[in-house]
Amino acid sequence: MSTFMVLFRIQMAATFGSFTGGTRTKKTITNGKKQQGNRRIGKIGMGLLWGFCYLMFMVVFVSLFISIAEPFHTMGLGWLYMTMQMLITAVLMLVGTVFLAKSLIFEAKDNMTLLAMPIPPRIILLVRMVSLYVMNLIWGSVVLIPALVCWFIYAGFSISVLLLDLLLFLAAGLFTLSLSCLLGFAIAAFSARMRNKTIVTVLISMVFMIAYIYVYSVGYTKLIDAMVNNSNAIAETLGAVAPLYWIGAAIAEHKIVPLLLSLCILVIPFVLVYALMSATFLKTATTAHGVKRIKYRINEADEKVNRLSIALLKRENARFCSSPSYLLNGAFGLFFLLICPVALIWKWDLVKGVALLLGQDKIAAVFLGVICMMLCMTLITAPSVSLEAKTLWQIRSMPVTTKDILHAKLKLHLIWCAIPSILMSIFGLIFLFSGNANIAPEMFGEGVTDEMLSEVTAQTTISTFDYIINGIALIVFPQLYSVVSGGIGLLLGLKYPNLNWTNEVQVVKQGSAVMLTMFGNMAVVVAVALSVVFASAVIPVSILLLLWMVVFAVLSICIYRALDTWGVKKFNSLPV
Repeated sequence: MSTFMVLFRIQMAATFGSFTGGTRTKKTITNGKKQQGNRRIGKIGMGLLWGFCYLMFMVVFVSLFISIAEPFHTMGLGWLYMTMQMLITAVLMLVGTVFLAKSLIFEAKDNMTLLAMPIPPRIILLVRMVSLYVMNLIWGSVVLIPALVCWFIYAGFSISVLLLDLLLFLAAGLFTLSLSCLLGFAIAAFSARMRNKTIVTVLISMVFMIAYIYVYSVGYTKLIDAMVNNSNAIAETLGAVAPLYWIGAAIAEHKIVPLLLSLCILVIPFVLVYALMSATFLKTATTAHGVKRIKYRINEADEKVNRLSIALLKRENARFCSSPSYLLNGAFGLFFLLICPVALIWKWDLVKGVALLLGQDKIAAVFLGVICMMLCMTLITAPSVSLEAKTLWQIRSMPVTTKDILHAKLKLHLIWCAIPSILMSIFGLIFLFSGNANIAPEMFGEGVTDEMLSEVTAQTTISTFDYIINGIALIVFPQLYSVVSGGIGLLLGLKYPNLNWTNEVQVVKQGSAVMLTMFGNMAVVVAVALSVVFASAVIPVSILLLLWMVVFAVLSICIYRALDTWGVKKFNSLPV
């Protein structure tokens, strides 16, 4: 047990340390109290940022449960409310940790080190699973707390309901943990036999994520409406499924037998999954680790400057494409940017009508807003410096300069962002230059006359100059924004490196640089959007876009200058 506690403390320290970011460098140790004070302030700031995100998630679920708590209490359907709460909690816990299971359990960097020690593999597996279980509970609490608060507002506080709900919440965490581990185990075992396991992992993850987003976006409104207006039918349907009724009745009606049955249903799968994975963990972990090899080589011919840049770019791309977690999280926005054209074609008339209602002069701005919102979720550069922790000695032994290394990281970001953004820009150009030729009453619904359409046409007509500037902005603006967003990520990655990670997820998903980059890039997009909304009445949208392109061009120059000076010094000071 002492071995378990030591490993568990190390695991949790690494996991939660990645949320507040950073690693101690020689400079930090040398400068003493001042650097420690700065790190403490940084940790507090990151803690507040994550707390804000946590509260925003809770607000979403408050809006859901506040609308169903009163009618369910009035109709005496407390068991149904508790069942729905537990189902939503389980789904969120599964979604929140399903992508972590594979990398955290089977592909952790210290797996081989721990397996070489006199530590039973089942203890290592249990530490990984308990760490994932803690993450499950954190995700689930986002639903649990709003659900209980909303219920107590209308039904009154009950200590028995609180305790029973917490007990089944802990059991539900074990149940969803078993599902996450099974899925991670299946992906690890299947992808280990595939030639390109990165593609397999990313495809499975994206299909799962797209299905979840579609069900959530389409079904959210329908779910609330159905639960309020057809609660009796839902009660009959769920009541026919005994385990679902047991869970709700155990909490709301304090029934002992349903409580015991619910605990068995939720806990026994975890015991079985742990037994199964304990028997195969050693083989699966070593297989997953063994095939994950990345070879970087610069041939003698690459010593020329032009060949060196290509070799470095290939190295960065190989690193990016070889890691499912890095690829999935780093290129998350690009995947959806590729889906946007499909959605435009599917809902062409609807989007055309909305665009015309907004005004022909704002079409480019709207498309640019969508493109940039997707690009700000593309975080390739932010974790790239931290991911060099295990290979710093290797890259420093190459015949390349630090400036070339940093430029290659930024160039990879620009190349990956270019094609999806240009594709979306082309659709924006089609909408922009198609004009008002195809305006039809059915685009706007019933009650729209030809006179009203003529008025819309007159209000949205723009000059040739505006067409040219908006057209240029649709192509150039996203590329300049990619330089700014990628540069911000690289600079923050240098400022807040995490070189002590044991799992890539701690860097690519939870790192301080990643979070600050995402919110910083979003702030830039919001600033552009606000300027268009509030200043377009005084300054034409085309002029605003032109001014922002100039601003981004200047920022791009400053970013490259910062990388070539401060960035080079910072990278060279990183400890090997």
